[in-house]
Amino acid sequence: MNVYFTPSIQNQSLEHIWKTNIQENIQGMEKRTALFTWPRVRLESTVQLITKKEQRIFRTYTENIHNIWYFPIISNKTILTEIADAGQKIIMVEETLYRHFYNGRLCILTNPADREIYEIVEISSVDSSTKITAKDNLTNTWPAGTLIYPFYPTHIKPAQSRTIKQLNLLETSIVAEESFETVHSFSYTLPSIDVDIFPEYNSLHSFLIRPLPPIEEEFQHPYSLLNFLGKQTVFSNYENTRNTMRRNFLITTRKNIQAVLDFFDAQKGRLGAFYTPTWLKDIIITEGFSADATILTVQELYMTESEITGKHLYIQFPDKTYVCKEIIGAPSQTSIIIDSAIGTAVDTEKLNDMLCSFFPEVRFNQDNIKLIYLYKSSLAKIDLNFKTL
Repeated sequence: MNVYFTPSIQNQSLEHIWKTNIQENIQGMEKRTALFTWPRVRLESTVQLITKKEQRIFRTYTENIHNIWYFPIISNKTILTEIADAGQKIIMVEETLYRHFYNGRLCILTNPADREIYEIVEISSVDSSTKITAKDNLTNTWPAGTLIYPFYPTHIKPAQSRTIKQLNLLETSIVAEESFETVHSFSYTLPSIDVDIFPEYNSLHSFLIRPLPPIEEEFQHPYSLLNFLGKQTVFSNYENTRNTMRRNFLITTRKNIQAVLDFFDAQKGRLGAFYTPTWLKDIIITEGFSADATILTVQELYMTESEITGKHLYIQFPDKTYVCKEIIGAPSQTSIIIDSAIGTAVDTEKLNDMLCSFFPEVRFNQDNIKLIYLYKSSLAKIDLNFKTL
């Protein structure tokens, strides 16, 4: 077994990868089909080779790139809280939540003083947030404080390189993707969605995490420019312009990071649909209103009534509470009608602190989510793209 497990792994990003087949008709309507039943794992590790031994190990690695290599998920580290004796199956740990410990998968126990001393264990069951049962008895006795990581068989890219920063400091970046040479015995269930973070609206969930600036959008309206021997003619089969929203997020706490990962997995990447705000002041309300108001006075819309009717709104009040509403009419270019009472009164002088954004139905425009962990794995940078439907 080729185990790439040394103290030289400095940083590591984690990806979940889905695969979606999308058939799109000439009007932009989609039929989407999931091709994976569970997400594949991809790890990108930055490895520093400092000691002569590590550099010699790297030479072995370069000669065996084509073989299966096993990598730990270092962001998912936990520790033994009780001694685990040789011959027993029970492993008591600090925490299994928000980590990739699953029935039928592997984990690795290693000595924190010498990480080349290790034991690989197949997990029979994850019994609680602090208890793992191994499939077979442990071979060695492991003291409290032993490090434990989820452990994955992987394939790495066939072309690799290294950077010699100093005479005794070499660095390489290794991209390793989960291997499927053998049939996995584990079962996979789509994760549940945390409705406190992703509440339901109009029978779908809402992605309401505010992105970091800048907010980017890309617009697409395919058309044909017919140009033969004379005048040009423009022809488009698309009724509506499609747009992609690029968003960058900084997520705090392991629980919230896992909630975003679970939401992505529950959608199976590009398969599922949900709502998300544009986070722009798409509509600017110009007059204060009462809690029972259904007609709002706004700045000039520059949209026809047919264009704006049926659009959904995310309305955030000055106190940061919010409601989601549907526009059911626009009697004029400076007024809209929403489907029910807005629910909160706001005075005219406080309108600058309001946000009224369009709230389109979207899907993810990517089949992979990449978590770049920062600060002891309790902070993660995540880039996501959404496509309107």
